[in-house]
Amino acid sequence: MTDYLYEKIRELIVTQIRNKALLPGDRLPSVRQFSRELNVSIGTVQKAYAALEDLDLILPKRRSGYYVKAVRAMPQPKAGSFTPVPGKVNVLETAVSVMRSASRRDLVQMGSAIPDVSGQGVRQLHQEYRRHALKIPNYEEDPLGYLPLRRQLARRLLDTGRSVDPDDILITAGCQEALTIALRCIAGPGDIILVESPCYYGVLQALECLELKALEIPVSSAGGMDTDQLETMLQTWPVKGMIMTPAFSNPSGYLCSEPRKKKILDLISTHDIPLIEDDVFARLGFNGSRPRTLHSYDREDRVILCGSISKMLSPDLRIGWIIAGQYAGKARTLKFTSTLCSPCHPQFALAGFLATRKLDRHLRSIIPGYVKKQQALINAVNRWFPEGTKISSPAGGFLSWVKLPEEIDGLRLYHDAVSAGIAITPGEICSPTGQYKNFIRLNYAVVPPEETDPVMKRLAGLLTRQAT
Repeated sequence: MTDYLYEKIRELIVTQIRNKALLPGDRLPSVRQFSRELNVSIGTVQKAYAALEDLDLILPKRRSGYYVKAVRAMPQPKAGSFTPVPGKVNVLETAVSVMRSASRRDLVQMGSAIPDVSGQGVRQLHQEYRRHALKIPNYEEDPLGYLPLRRQLARRLLDTGRSVDPDDILITAGCQEALTIALRCIAGPGDIILVESPCYYGVLQALECLELKALEIPVSSAGGMDTDQLETMLQTWPVKGMIMTPAFSNPSGYLCSEPRKKKILDLISTHDIPLIEDDVFARLGFNGSRPRTLHSYDREDRVILCGSISKMLSPDLRIGWIIAGQYAGKARTLKFTSTLCSPCHPQFALAGFLATRKLDRHLRSIIPGYVKKQQALINAVNRWFPEGTKISSPAGGFLSWVKLPEEIDGLRLYHDAVSAGIAITPGEICSPTGQYKNFIRLNYAVVPPEETDPVMKRLAGLLTRQAT
């Protein structure tokens, strides 16, 4: 086991040097500090450092420690390989730019993850809001949230596979606040959180603001999370928790299988860590069924379930929720000491709306449209984009993950597209290490199928210009 650990430490530092996370002249952690951080023996770290000296990558300095050497060329990994390493996150600036472009009416909106808000259900929700906005609240605000709303959510959550008490639900200002509260419940500055790779950039923003380190676990559009890699990382690093979106994950769109969910729960139980489950897309499956949550299998209250109404109906109301399990008390304290409670009128409106069958009718109406729009996008990308392009076709949600030819810079394409009147999301903000430079994420919810082809033709023209 010791040999295995020293080899992993050696490989992790090699990867950091290769990826320029460590630069020539940078000082490595002391042997004693590194052994504490990784929870391994001092001898294991010394053996790893000795191996790095043999590779002529680091240099010991008397009474000072170990430093990265200047090297002429680093050996590159085989294509497609990646060794995850915990690190700080730096996506905030680009992510804010992407979100600001989502507010521009002059752009074709294929960047931000917003649903189609043109349906009758959204209009009915807004009518409900206007009806309540004229009323003066005649009740004492409950910091947990409006009780009739929590009761309606508890009824809705029965189809997740687990019964929920309304008093276990804490209303938040959208799912982003719920995720941030959950992260604050389980970790503090400098702690390591496992994330999907690619990952929703809103999660990375929260990690960056909370000064948490991210450790990427690869996922694929078809297979989901690599549980072998997950197990290795849990054995290698002092992880404080993990966060994932198992149902139509953003941006890859994968759907976690039931056996894989149970494997993940077994692993977090064995290693005694919590898991934050982002459930916002789960009701948007194309086959009409709602996948079970990881939370529904959890019998140790390790899973913190977060959700919102934003992806089903509209982001306007900014209503989310968190079911924090063993962290419920801390979650309430964090909510109370930040925003105290969420605005009452949106809660009134949503409670009245959910008391009817209008949400179910809305989803039955909107989801077939997403199926048609996804196929229109896939057809247009296959028609206009260069050879070597690959596009995902998730079984739910309204996002597609697009791999472009290696020579394409997705961030440059994002800026060119905005200048040309199209908002997209560059793939590299979906990775704390800047992977996916030749990827983009496209939202097909808000563009009518008949308009998708000409928009993709324009975007393909920008691709051609960059490649030449």
